[in-house]
Amino acid sequence: MFKFDILVIICILVQYEVDFIIADAAPIPIEAKLQYQDKYIKNLRYFKEKYATQQAYCVTYTKNQNQKYPAITQLYPWEIGKIVSGE
Repeated sequence: MFKFDILVIICILVQYEVDFIIADAAPIPIEAKLQYQDKYIKNLRYFKEKYATQQAYCVTYTKNQNQKYPAITQLYPWEIGKIVSGE
């Protein structure tokens, strides 16, 4: 059985999960969201800063043209191939 303090630490660690990671020369984090909103991509920003990744993606059905974080590339689901091809 877990102690309470260990559970709290585990919950804090899991707080910044991303949906997918492509393991290339450098890890590429990917979030899948129905709708892109800056407030919902804090996990991507955290991952990008912690692991100094050059690329981060949000796959979404609704892109936001006024995003605050242009370092996060928004893609429609049918554009996922661009991640692997490097477009």
